[in-house]
Amino acid sequence: MKALEQQKQRFGETERSYQLHLPTAAPPSEGFPVLFVFHGSGSHSDAMVNLGFRELADKEPTLVVFPNGTQGAWNDERPKRRTSTGEADDLGFVTGLIDSLGREFAIDTKRLYAAGFSNGGMFCHRLAARCSERFAAVAAVAGTLPTVIAESFTPQALISVMTILGTQDDVVGWPHSDRVQSGEVLTGDETVSRWIEWNGCTREATTVQSFITDPQTGTRFRQSLFSKGRNGSEVVYGQIDGGGHDWPKSCRWKPYDTAAPTQSAVTLAEIIWNFLRRHRRGY
Repeated sequence: MKALEQQKQRFGETERSYQLHLPTAAPPSEGFPVLFVFHGSGSHSDAMVNLGFRELADKEPTLVVFPNGTQGAWNDERPKRRTSTGEADDLGFVTGLIDSLGREFAIDTKRLYAAGFSNGGMFCHRLAARCSERFAAVAAVAGTLPTVIAESFTPQALISVMTILGTQDDVVGWPHSDRVQSGEVLTGDETVSRWIEWNGCTREATTVQSFITDPQTGTRFRQSLFSKGRNGSEVVYGQIDGGGHDWPKSCRWKPYDTAAPTQSAVTLAEIIWNFLRRHRRGY
């Protein structure tokens, strides 16, 4: 696996930084898919580079971009984040970076994806709501839709969305969670419902898939698929039973299916990538 390239880009009057993973293989005929991975608040791209996305990108040649937020955070439109980031134009930074990558590499503009954790996950919901004409699908871990975005919810295009929450997350996702109590974000159920409604998906999950780890941890991951959206768009709601406000780096989940006892266990990155990769922009 190639070493990460440390990159800087001038955006407006500021210099922004990111790490770039270039796959070892040549691009497909349509160009490289591009995956953006966004860190949480108070963090850095270093926290996201070893979650497994780079290994997946070498198997299916994909550019993976690990950007850095302003003062360790992303402007997800919540008032406190707009203030802490100095009203950073993060949408402009990301779309400008897409254009810059397109000039340097052969990229598939119909296969642009985003995944993020916590504040980075909320920013992924912002990208889906404000830049759906650029991205094919996003996945948010421990991050739900900010209330301010829900109040002015006007995506320009259909977009597939995955939301993953730990059932014991006391920060976001549930009626008792701090950020929900303060009115900053919607609950997980409300977030998923909003995307189901926008995409025109079925209200009842068409598929519920369950995974379980080794007996020592017993952590179960369940995902519900709401499909049959307009032009093939989908919404997925993932729940990590017993999980908190974190990204379970060490968990490897095995499909809970006695008919396939030898099936390989998967990481959260693999679950996310398997969802993202099947979508193309242009619904």
